[in-house]
Amino acid sequence: MESRTKGSVTRREQIAYLNGQLREMREIAASAGLPLTAYFVEMAYLELSDTIREERIFAEPDKRAADLPHPVAAE
Repeated sequence: MESRTKGSVTRREQIAYLNGQLREMREIAASAGLPLTAYFVEMAYLELSDTIREERIFAEPDKRAADLPHPVAAE
């Protein structure tokens, strides 16, 4: 179970919210003709997306590993 942070919002919910806001900001900056700002917001968006992906990988057990025989049992 994921612990709650201030205001009863989980870290995962906070990250998802930030990810959505960054996506919108990137689109606004691009449409406003601010390429450098759009670039920096894009970098923040990609960094946060990587964080989300890594946390999902570590939160879910590797299903392939469950199919492998235990090293001690294989002897």
